[in-house]
Amino acid sequence: MKSVLVRFGYAVGLLVAGFYVVLTLRGPNGIPRVVERRRMIREYEERNANLARENQALRDHNRRLATNPTEQELEIRRRFKYAAPRETVFIITDDGNKSSTPAAR
Repeated sequence: MKSVLVRFGYAVGLLVAGFYVVLTLRGPNGIPRVVERRRMIREYEERNANLARENQALRDHNRRLATNPTEQELEIRRRFKYAAPRETVFIITDDGNKSSTPAAR
């Protein structure tokens, strides 16, 4: 009789533990959260890789600027819109394809 009660107690204990595991895995902190966290980790790793590539490109650009005077001059001209002495600069603006006829206005 005692062994039957022990077996029954183990069976009930296993059922309660199994029920707890199922509820825990199906709840908000279970498998859905694990899947969401893995997705977030994948996004962060991709973003981190993109930032690392961008960082390396900026380092290369800085190195080129530090060692190449021609590159420095081009960067100054581009960024600050400077011109060399005796150099003519033409500024071309796009007027959005405006027509000069009164009917088109």
